[in-house]
Amino acid sequence: MKIRLWPTLMILLVVAITVRLGFWQRDRAHQKEALNAQITAFENARAQKVGAEPMPLGGIEFHRVEALCRSASCSR
Repeated sequence: MKIRLWPTLMILLVVAITVRLGFWQRDRAHQKEALNAQITAFENARAQKVGAEPMPLGGIEFHRVEALCRSASCSR
């Protein structure tokens, strides 16, 4: 039986790419779990009042804030 070179190489290439994508998805799942945990922590954090005090920016990408508008244009 004669083995055809090009189809065999193509199949091996597809298998290698598929295996690599499987590892990439597994690594990405860990990253998404960490991101979801960080978002949950931000959602559960205490809201800071805007202008009350300077907000710390060290390592925090998002802040939960609370604002009160006392202008007549805010009460629509």
